[in-house]
Amino acid sequence: MNTESGLLSVALALLGQEASGLTPGEREVVLGIGPCPEPAAVGLFRDRILAGDDPLGDGFGRFRDARTRRRLGQVMTPGGLVDAMTRRARTEAGRRGDPVRVVDGGAGTGRFLTRCARLFPEAALVGVELDPVCAILLRANLRVLGLDARTRVVVGDFRDLTLPDVPGWTLHIGNPPYVRHHLLPARWKDWYAAAAAALGAGRASKRAGLHLHFFVKTGLLAREGDLAILVTAAEWLDTRYGETLRALLLGRLGGLSVHVVDARADPFPGTLATAAVTVFSPCFPLGRAGNAIRFETVANTIRFETVANAIRFEAVASVGDLGALSGGSDPATPTVPSGRDLPRVGDFFRVSRGQATGMNAVWLAGNGPPVPPRFLFPCVTGAREVFAAVERGCLDPAALACVIDLPRDLSALEGDDASQVAAFLEWARARGADRSYLARHRSPWWSVRLGEPAPIVCTYMARRPPAFVRNGGARLLNVAHGLYPRLELGEDDLADAVAALNAAFHAVPGRVYAGGLRKFEPRAVEAVPLDWSPSSSCRTGS
Repeated sequence: MNTESGLLSVALALLGQEASGLTPGEREVVLGIGPCPEPAAVGLFRDRILAGDDPLGDGFGRFRDARTRRRLGQVMTPGGLVDAMTRRARTEAGRRGDPVRVVDGGAGTGRFLTRCARLFPEAALVGVELDPVCAILLRANLRVLGLDARTRVVVGDFRDLTLPDVPGWTLHIGNPPYVRHHLLPARWKDWYAAAAAALGAGRASKRAGLHLHFFVKTGLLAREGDLAILVTAAEWLDTRYGETLRALLLGRLGGLSVHVVDARADPFPGTLATAAVTVFSPCFPLGRAGNAIRFETVANTIRFETVANAIRFEAVASVGDLGALSGGSDPATPTVPSGRDLPRVGDFFRVSRGQATGMNAVWLAGNGPPVPPRFLFPCVTGAREVFAAVERGCLDPAALACVIDLPRDLSALEGDDASQVAAFLEWARARGADRSYLARHRSPWWSVRLGEPAPIVCTYMARRPPAFVRNGGARLLNVAHGLYPRLELGEDDLADAVAALNAAFHAVPGRVYAGGLRKFEPRAVEAVPLDWSPSSSCRTGS
C-alpha cells in the first residue's frame, strides 16, 4: 500500500465490477495492476472512507512525486478547510434553498463532493479531474459511499466542460489547481484572454496561472443565482495579472466575500502557500445602493462564516496591497501605513527585479565548458549574499559567483573565443537550455541580457524584512531587486537612502506566505512611504 500502484490496486478492489466502466485513459494507468488481493487491507480502507476520512487521497499526496504534482497543480485540500467552505455553502443554502447540483472542476479524490453529498442529499454531483489516477481514486471513494449513481465523473480538462441547464441553482466549489503560466500552453493562454473578455473583463494578462482560468470558466458555466466558493493562493489580490479577476468580481462574477487565511496558520501544510477563499454569485445584480464585496483576514481555516470588513466595490478596484485589503482601519477606504504624508520609494527610485536565466545550472559559470572571461559577470544569486553584504556595508562583486551572458550577435567572435562559445552552446543545448520557457521566449535563446548594476540592491523574498545595501557593481538574478535613482544622487545620499530604506521596511509585512516568508514585488517596494529626502544639490536625472 506504500506506492501509487498499491493505492490503485486498493481502488480497483473497492470499485469491484464498476471498474469495467473506466475510461480508456484510466484503463491505461492501471494496465498490469490487479485488484488488491488482501481483503483485510481493503476493509481498512473501506472503514476509514465510511468514517469520513480520505486514506486514498492521503496516500496519493505522499506517493505522487513532487515534480508531477507541481506540473498538474495538485495540492490536497486539508479537511478543516473543506469543512469550513462547505459550511459556508450550507449557510448560503439556508437563504436560497438547497442546490440541485454541485460541481467541482478539480475534484481530486472527492473531498468537496463527498462533504457536499451529505449536506445536500438531493443534489446531483459533477466531478471533473484531469489526472486519470486521481479519477480512479475518486470513483473508489464515491463507490464506497454509495454516491456513484448520483455523480458524473468527467476525466478531462475543466475548461472543456459543458453543463446542461437545471431547474435550480448550482454550487461550484473546490480548490482549483495552481499552475504558473510558464507551464500553460499558448492555446490555453489565448483561451483565457478570450474567455475573460467575453465576461466583460477587457484585456486580460496571459501571465495568469491556471487557478484564474478556473474562475473564468466558472463564470462561463454559471447561471444567475448560482454560487461559487473557491480556495486559491491569495496572490491574485495584489498582482497585475490579478487585475482581471478583481475586475470580474466587481462585475459579471458578482463577488460577495474574500477570506484571506493568515499565512502563519500554514493553510496548506508543507507548501508555503497563501490561501484566500472567494465567494461569488455570478450575474449577481450590481448597481444597488449598499452593495459591497467583503474582505477579512481569518486566523485559521476552521471558520469564516461571518465577515468583518466591508469594502465598497469602487474602493476595491484601486486597491493593490493585500494588507490594506484585509486590515484597513476604515473598511470603505483601505490604507497603507504612512504615519504622515511621506513620499514613496518610487518617487526617488525605479525598482526592477533581477534577470532570470531560465536554467541557473547552465548559466552559472563553472558548471560547464569555459567561455571567454569578458562574458562572465559577477551576480547576486541568493538573498544570503545581500544579507551578508549589509554587515560589510557594500556588495563586493569579487565575492560573488559569475553568470554567463553572451552577446546576441556571435558572428564577430573569432579563434579561441568562437570555439569556446560554440562548445559551451553545444553543452547547453544537450541540457535543454534552449528549451526552457524563458529561452523559448527570448531571441536569441543564449543571450541572458543581465541588467546594468543598480546602485542599491534589496532582497526579494525571505523570512525577515527586506535588506537594502549599496552595490559595488554586481549584476542581479531574479532573487533580488535593483533600485535605480530617478535623481542624480551622490555617495552620501545613497548611503543615507540605504539607512532610510532599511528603517522604513522594518515593519512592512509585504506579501506573507506560510512559514513567515515575506515577498516584495517591485511595485510593492515603490509604494512604501520613505522618510528621507536627498540633499538640495541633487538635480533631476534623465
